[in-house]
Amino acid sequence: MSGIYSEDMVVGDTREFGSHTVEEEEMIEFAKEYDPHPFHTGEETDKESIFDGLVASGLYMSSVTQRMLIEHLFRDSHVMGALGMDNLRWHHPVRAGDTLSVETEVVETNPINDDRDIVKIEITTSNQDDTEVMSFVFQTIFKRKDEL
Repeated sequence: MSGIYSEDMVVGDTREFGSHTVEEEEMIEFAKEYDPHPFHTGEETDKESIFDGLVASGLYMSSVTQRMLIEHLFRDSHVMGALGMDNLRWHHPVRAGDTLSVETEVVETNPINDDRDIVKIEITTSNQDDTEVMSFVFQTIFKRKDEL
């Protein structure tokens, strides 16, 4: 079988990929459905919030990042699921017109059983100015190519 297995996820390995330009309409529609704070929906753009205008929801940024991870890393891998995200942080506001990309670094691998490992991957999402906008550690479960 082809694709990325646990053995291919070596501590220290990094990957950079993705490009998603944030569209105002998409950002607002997401917020109206899932995170309807006024500073995410455009109802509070008169500088009343600490953000000085419309900003993307952190949940939207997480979803965009997840999409890029699937398209560029997980789709061609033997990932079997995830245990969660650790240390999720939104470092800098994202606005309409920003272009987001992702960098990953494998930070730890641990066996679960004979055919799979937990692979911890540090995820960093940045904008077009290389400003870090979000980070977290993803605990994923990868199938092992060669069973123990």
